[in-house]
Amino acid sequence: MTDVALKQPAGLKVLFFAELWERFGFYAIQALMVLYLTQKLLWTDKPAYELYSAFSALIYATPIIGGYLADRLLGYRQAIVIGTVLYIIGYFAMGSHNAVIFNLALAALICGNGFFKANVSTLLGKLYEQNDLRRDSGFTWFYMGINIGSFLAPLICTYIAVNYGWHYAFMTAGVGMLICLATCLFGFKSLGNIGLPPVKMNFLSHLVFYILLAGGLYGIAVLLKHDKMVTDALIILAVIAFSVLLVSAFFEDKFQRHKLIALVLLMVFSILFWALYFQTFSSLTLFTERNVNREIFHHIIPTGMFQSVNPFFIIAISPFLAALWLKLNKSNSRFNPSTPMKFAFGLILVGLGFLTLTFAMKLSGIVGLIAMSWLVFNYFLQTLGELSLSPTGLSAVTALAPPRLTGLVMGLWFLSFSAAFAVGGKFADLTAIPKGQVIPSITGPIYYENFLHFGLASVGAGIVLVLLTPYLRKLMTA
Repeated sequence: MTDVALKQPAGLKVLFFAELWERFGFYAIQALMVLYLTQKLLWTDKPAYELYSAFSALIYATPIIGGYLADRLLGYRQAIVIGTVLYIIGYFAMGSHNAVIFNLALAALICGNGFFKANVSTLLGKLYEQNDLRRDSGFTWFYMGINIGSFLAPLICTYIAVNYGWHYAFMTAGVGMLICLATCLFGFKSLGNIGLPPVKMNFLSHLVFYILLAGGLYGIAVLLKHDKMVTDALIILAVIAFSVLLVSAFFEDKFQRHKLIALVLLMVFSILFWALYFQTFSSLTLFTERNVNREIFHHIIPTGMFQSVNPFFIIAISPFLAALWLKLNKSNSRFNPSTPMKFAFGLILVGLGFLTLTFAMKLSGIVGLIAMSWLVFNYFLQTLGELSLSPTGLSAVTALAPPRLTGLVMGLWFLSFSAAFAVGGKFADLTAIPKGQVIPSITGPIYYENFLHFGLASVGAGIVLVLLTPYLRKLMTA
């Protein structure tokens, strides 16, 4: 294979920068939302966790609809542009003191993600042939773009929130999406015919579509008032969706059926990984605020800025892993881990991260404060786990899904994230601190007990997946 043959397609650069700015806005909200609810709106832990988990679960539920509409009606490019515009509206409306506008802003972000997220990943997958050796490397570079945005967002937007106000931080996220929109409108010309609408829509079709979209925005805003019901319903929906996908597998030929079964099993394990990983934005955020010594050179580092540690490590490590996966794929090395094994590594590493924090809390004694170096090391382990599982998961969906169902199955992949946020919300609730008891010596034992359980469960699940790897590899290649 020549170096020219291994050169990445030109469209990767366009999608790299579009995703970078989309993730900038997304991770600004992820870093700030629980802090905004508990510090600005003065909510207690449990209702803050419940709204955050419902919002985030809905964000990852909507790509199944966005993926379906892109497959059948809009095309991937148009869906991405619609999602970008909705993001812009949502970010500029965030920070409103009016509860109705606030919920509608969250609804716009949810729908924006539905149209954008699944389709940008699917569009990237369309740039490669089915067995293209560049695929895993390309998705890893794409994943680095995600994390450049997620690295910058907590630093910039937290600084703005602390020094100028929450509303200006949310507006900054909106400016990032304006840059994303410009990137898409000018850059999509380099994609040729890839991602164009499968059918031509007339004026009436467009009118009906946008009326239904407006109704969907209002409906989601209403749903957010019943956040606990939303998370319960999304867990049930995920179970039903995966069951339907398994049943549909038996209507495919043997080769496709085995690949779909393997993909569903991997999605189930990924739900536990992400439910624990997403504690970063909920229980780990308030743990950092309360039980981590954030002082350095007589300056207190704002809690939100610690959300940049994980993407910093990803940016530093991604190029080496991208080159490593490509080299191992080319050489067919026996040291090249399979997709299921990479998932197992992810689970074990995120579990070790939580066990690291429990070890640090044990050392802290009754004081309840740990050094920030322990938190950073936890994020380092999480980063290694994330890089093992997440880009590999995106690549596996585009490689294992039947071509006619790629957008829909990508939507189901993101529905697994939705279920993970819903489950993660239940996990975060276990760590909720009663009102008036936010003292390190009191909060420490609560975090210790639950983080210990999180760590042991994740490591145990990873070991189970290691044992299942030979069976899954057979399904994926049979």
